[in-house]
Amino acid sequence: KNSGAAENAKVTVSYKNKSVEADEELAAEIIKQSASMEYSQFGWLTKDYDMGECVEVNIENGVFYIPVDEVTGNRYYKDEKGEIYFVMPFANGAEDSVFELAGIKR
Repeated sequence: KNSGAAENAKVTVSYKNKSVEADEELAAEIIKQSASMEYSQFGWLTKDYDMGECVEVNIENGVFYIPVDEVTGNRYYKDEKGEIYFVMPFANGAEDSVFELAGIKR
């Protein structure tokens, strides 16, 4: 499974009623990584699963959720049907850039 986002998909970062569009470089990196990352789904990971306080990375066919709490290692992806998957963290500084866009210092 991958996010299915087109190479030129719009990527926005949202946190606490603030939404900012990612620049081309960050958007391309997120789309590239989302196409090759592993998505794991479990029966107990229901549509109403509490992911805690997260920064949202909205792409064409779903949303990635990155917890604000630095000690939380879980990352999530919710597809357009509402199904939730565990995913790996974004690499190559992409998560740092996401938090910077969201206005969160880490």
